[in-house]
Amino acid sequence: MKLLLFPLLTLAACALGGSEEGVLSGETALLGRTGSLETINESLGWTEQGLARYGVRVKNHGGGATYKWRGVWSDSSGFQVPGSARSWKPVRAHEEGVLQFQEIAPNSAAVSCRIEIRELPE
Repeated sequence: MKLLLFPLLTLAACALGGSEEGVLSGETALLGRTGSLETINESLGWTEQGLARYGVRVKNHGGGATYKWRGVWSDSSGFQVPGSARSWKPVRAHEEGVLQFQEIAPNSAAVSCRIEIRELPE
Protein backbone atom coordinates (compact mmCIF):
# COMPACT_ATOMS: atom_id res chain seq x y z
CA MET A 1 0.00 0.00 0.00
CA LYS A 2 1.37 3.38 -0.97
CA LEU A 3 0.85 6.41 1.17
CA LEU A 4 0.78 9.70 -0.70
CA LEU A 5 1.83 12.80 1.14
CA PHE A 6 0.39 16.04 -0.16
CA PRO A 7 1.87 19.38 0.81
CA LEU A 8 -0.08 21.02 3.58
CA LEU A 9 -0.62 24.69 4.22
CA THR A 10 -1.42 25.88 7.70
CA LEU A 11 -1.99 29.54 8.43
CA ALA A 12 -2.12 31.45 11.66
CA ALA A 13 -2.89 35.15 11.64
CA CYS A 14 -3.45 38.14 13.87
CA ALA A 15 -4.10 41.87 13.48
CA LEU A 16 -3.61 45.00 15.55
CA GLY A 17 -5.30 48.33 14.94
CA GLY A 18 -5.64 51.73 16.49
CA SER A 19 -2.19 53.11 15.80
CA GLU A 20 -1.37 56.28 13.92
CA GLU A 21 0.71 54.24 11.48
CA GLY A 22 -2.19 51.99 10.39
CA VAL A 23 -3.48 48.48 10.96
CA LEU A 24 -0.83 45.83 11.42
CA SER A 25 -1.36 42.23 10.42
CA GLY A 26 0.74 39.13 10.43
CA GLU A 27 0.39 35.53 9.44
CA THR A 28 2.50 32.43 9.70
CA ALA A 29 2.36 29.96 6.83
CA LEU A 30 3.52 26.40 7.55
CA LEU A 31 4.21 25.12 4.05
CA GLY A 32 4.66 21.55 2.84
CA ARG A 33 5.58 18.82 5.30
CA THR A 34 5.40 20.81 8.54
CA GLY A 35 2.61 18.84 10.22
CA SER A 36 4.53 18.50 13.50
CA LEU A 37 4.72 22.29 13.93
CA GLU A 38 2.10 24.32 15.78
CA THR A 39 1.85 28.11 16.10
CA ILE A 40 1.57 28.82 19.82
CA ASN A 41 1.96 32.59 20.10
CA GLU A 42 2.00 35.64 17.82
CA SER A 43 2.80 39.27 18.54
CA LEU A 44 2.47 42.50 16.61
CA GLY A 45 3.74 45.93 17.45
CA TRP A 46 5.78 48.95 16.52
CA THR A 47 9.48 49.52 17.11
CA GLU A 48 10.70 52.74 18.73
CA GLN A 49 11.59 53.89 15.20
CA GLY A 50 7.96 53.48 14.07
CA LEU A 51 8.49 50.31 12.02
CA ALA A 52 6.10 47.36 12.18
CA ARG A 53 7.23 44.24 14.00
CA TYR A 54 5.79 40.70 13.80
CA GLY A 55 6.90 37.74 15.87
CA VAL A 56 5.73 34.17 16.23
CA ARG A 57 6.57 31.18 18.40
CA VAL A 58 6.20 27.70 16.93
CA LYS A 59 6.33 24.39 18.82
CA ASN A 60 7.77 21.26 17.24
CA HIS A 61 5.74 18.21 18.32
CA GLY A 62 7.85 15.83 16.22
CA GLY A 63 11.44 14.68 16.20
CA GLY A 64 14.39 16.86 15.31
CA ALA A 65 14.19 18.39 11.84
CA THR A 66 15.65 21.23 9.82
CA TYR A 67 13.38 23.91 8.39
CA LYS A 68 13.89 27.09 6.44
CA TRP A 69 12.00 30.34 6.97
CA ARG A 70 11.66 33.86 5.63
CA GLY A 71 9.54 36.94 6.10
CA VAL A 72 7.75 38.93 3.38
CA TRP A 73 6.20 42.38 3.98
CA SER A 74 3.28 44.02 2.19
CA ASP A 75 1.86 47.55 2.25
CA SER A 76 -1.69 48.54 3.22
CA SER A 77 -2.89 47.82 -0.34
CA GLY A 78 -1.56 44.25 -0.21
CA PHE A 79 1.38 44.81 -2.54
CA GLN A 80 4.76 43.38 -1.62
CA VAL A 81 7.11 46.08 -0.36
CA PRO A 82 10.15 46.24 -2.70
CA GLY A 83 13.16 44.58 -1.13
CA SER A 84 11.10 43.10 1.71
CA ALA A 85 11.32 39.42 0.76
CA ARG A 86 14.07 38.04 2.94
CA SER A 87 16.23 35.14 1.83
CA TRP A 88 15.43 31.70 3.24
CA LYS A 89 17.27 31.00 6.52
CA PRO A 90 17.79 27.51 7.94
CA VAL A 91 16.74 26.66 11.50
CA ARG A 92 17.05 23.40 13.46
CA ALA A 93 13.99 22.28 15.44
CA HIS A 94 14.69 19.96 18.34
CA GLU A 95 12.18 17.41 19.56
CA GLU A 96 9.42 19.22 21.53
CA GLY A 97 11.39 22.46 21.14
CA VAL A 98 10.01 25.95 20.57
CA LEU A 99 11.24 28.12 17.70
CA GLN A 100 10.93 31.90 17.73
CA PHE A 101 10.82 34.05 14.59
CA GLN A 102 10.70 37.83 14.36
CA GLU A 103 10.69 40.27 11.46
CA ILE A 104 10.94 44.05 11.45
CA ALA A 105 9.53 45.96 8.50
CA PRO A 106 12.09 47.41 6.07
CA ASN A 107 10.26 50.77 5.94
CA SER A 108 7.17 52.57 7.21
CA ALA A 109 5.00 51.47 4.25
CA ALA A 110 5.19 47.81 5.36
CA VAL A 111 2.26 46.91 7.64
CA SER A 112 1.56 43.24 6.88
CA CYS A 113 4.03 40.41 7.40
CA ARG A 114 3.92 36.79 6.30
CA ILE A 115 6.44 34.44 7.87
CA GLU A 116 6.81 31.28 5.81
CA ILE A 117 8.26 28.06 7.25
CA ARG A 118 8.96 24.93 5.24
CA GLU A 119 10.91 21.72 5.70
CA LEU A 120 14.47 21.80 4.41
CA PRO A 121 15.19 18.53 2.56
CA GLU A 122 18.23 16.77 3.98
